[in-house]
Amino acid sequence: MSGFRQHNGFSLVELMIAMTLGLLLTAAVGALFFANKRNYEQNSRIAEMQDNARFAMQALSGDLAMAGFLGGLNDPGRLRTDSDTLPALTADCGPGADGDAGWAFDRGILEFMDDAAAGAAAARYGCLSGGDVSPRTDILSVRRVSGRVTAEIDDTSETPSLLANTVYLRTNRTVGSLFHSGADAGAPDSGHPPDMPPMSYWEYSPRLYFVRPYASETGDGIPSLCRAYIAAGSGATVETECVAEGVENLQIAFGIDTDGDGVANRYRADPTVAELAQAVTARVQLLMRSVRPDFSYRNDKRYNLLGADDDGDGAVDEDGEAYRPQDNFYRRVVQTTVILHNPASAQRFGP
Repeated sequence: MSGFRQHNGFSLVELMIAMTLGLLLTAAVGALFFANKRNYEQNSRIAEMQDNARFAMQALSGDLAMAGFLGGLNDPGRLRTDSDTLPALTADCGPGADGDAGWAFDRGILEFMDDAAAGAAAARYGCLSGGDVSPRTDILSVRRVSGRVTAEIDDTSETPSLLANTVYLRTNRTVGSLFHSGADAGAPDSGHPPDMPPMSYWEYSPRLYFVRPYASETGDGIPSLCRAYIAAGSGATVETECVAEGVENLQIAFGIDTDGDGVANRYRADPTVAELAQAVTARVQLLMRSVRPDFSYRNDKRYNLLGADDDGDGAVDEDGEAYRPQDNFYRRVVQTTVILHNPASAQRFGP
């Protein structure tokens, strides 16, 4: 016979086994891929949240630590804030705690609203509307100058190098005055204390911190820590900038020195004006939330915040109402304690 060869293929059983093994391998690779993707998305959201927490805490801690710093002015009560060079600020935040000047030039260096309702916040600070403040979050107002001196003058022939359209403090540590440098970046005449050198010039930096339920546009659903400040310009105005996204709540408890030894004896989450004047530390707590949701994650955790502290010991009470979001966002509570470096100034310089 001529050469015919018999060719044997896969049997049906062998083919089914191969297909089954292939499907199992594909499913395993797919499950590994989706698990890695989920871990990546989770880590990305948490890392972003931690970065935002660091930015927010750095801003708050820095301003709180320097609250009341006025270029070494020995008696803050001798600061002149009625200079004829100070502009009538556009969109100023209200009449100020003492009812005399606007918020930005008010002489109370530290103001605080505990668990502010939106309406009460808008009534207190005119630059905030009811929709600008997340309910039951704290509002903090700090006034100070920059930590670095702008210019020092030792002789009447010297001219300070200043920025145009900026508010400065001029002081010789005994007296001082606030003034606006104007378009020509000039210093005021001798009618504004101090009259003679030596004197120093410091950029004035008031801040009003609050938590807003949106970041860029109303309704975007991204809670953010924002602050009002004086924007440089010929027509000086109070503007708002957001420091960090994902800040859902700000809570502060102040350490009160009741016996004058410079050490906090108790913490108060809702201090009176008199207690605030005795504050030597501030315990700052932020409830951070991821900017983006993860629909594969369900947040059923409970978060106890300083606002639940009713007896003033700085700890959350057992019967304090915990926040339970029950949504798809990751959250973290971050906290730090800040030393207030100018408590004596606050006591003499309060509203």
